[in-house]
Amino acid sequence: MVKTCQLESILSYGSEGTVYSGIWHRTRTAIKVLNNQYARRAENEIKLINSLDHSNIIKYYDLEYEQGTAYLVMEFITGGNLYEFIETKFTSTSYWTTIEQILCDVARGMIYLHEHRIVQSDLKSHNILLRDGTHQAVICDFGIARCLDNDNQEKKRTNTTKGTIRWMAPELCSPPPEPSSFSSDVWSYGCIILETTSAREPWIDQFNDDSL
Repeated sequence: MVKTCQLESILSYGSEGTVYSGIWHRTRTAIKVLNNQYARRAENEIKLINSLDHSNIIKYYDLEYEQGTAYLVMEFITGGNLYEFIETKFTSTSYWTTIEQILCDVARGMIYLHEHRIVQSDLKSHNILLRDGTHQAVICDFGIARCLDNDNQEKKRTNTTKGTIRWMAPELCSPPPEPSSFSSDVWSYGCIILETTSAREPWIDQFNDDSL
């Protein structure tokens, strides 16, 4: 383990690795431990997001390596994610007021990203974290995000499709797939609205939950 990172309890598992709560330079953080095959994706994340500063976008602090393992150090947010919130709070009396605020937060974060030419590419309820107490929404997971000002990245991603199919715009799923765009992010945002108003994942009867 990198000397500057102290791992504590597990927060979540994912296909890329495991997220822990931990300490980085005496600061409480979330630390994503990735296998070597996902290190380049982590480099993409921190390169795109590190210069941004917005309350609805997660903060990235550092990316460190130790014996073939990458440690991505991020802001620590304790309120769970939007998917969990929908599952547990949909029938509560305060749900609709809170959801309105959350959806506005997500829209603000998405607009900010687009103003900086960044396409998130995998907007879904699982990638919306909520700050404990305030339920302020924070967009996270930029592993497949892309910057439209980067010609090399544009070409590299044109012939590949990545994301979570039930939240993906049709043009990303139909052969030959188009690259993700501002419009496809807006489609995914619409799917999140559908999910928050129905308490059902979008298109759940048509597709499995496999990520592409």
